[in-house]
Order: sequence, then C-alpha cells, then structure tokens
Amino acid sequence: MAGAAGAPKSGDVKAWAARLKVKGMDGLVASVRNGLNAMPPGGLCNSCSDEDHVALISYMAAAEHADF
Repeated sequence: MAGAAGAPKSGDVKAWAARLKVKGMDGLVASVRNGLNAMPPGGLCNSCSDEDHVALISYMAAAEHADF
C-alpha cells in the first residue's frame, strides 16, 4: 500500500519498517529535511525541527492509528 509518489501510507507498519531498516531514522529525517521525489524540502513544514520530523515518522510508522 503506497501513498503519493510511492511513499508509505500512515500506519503501514511493514512498509515503514522496511524504510527504517534501509535508511534508518536519521536517513528518513534527512530525506524530509532535503526533500525527496515529489516531497518538497521540509515536507512543507519549514518551522519543523528534526525532532518534530522524528515524532511524525514514528507516528506514521505505528499501527495504533491505522484505522484513520
């Protein structure tokens, strides 16, 4: 299950686990900060810190909210 431009959807634990295994959290945060494919730098949040991005990636990688 993929979202825009092949990005994993929120709550897709398997897809996020694969990304985290390959890139690690630091690599995923760098992708958000710098932009990747269709995602603009900062993911459209110019005021977000790396800690904010870690929290969002962690939230999206978790299954608890998959019903949304």
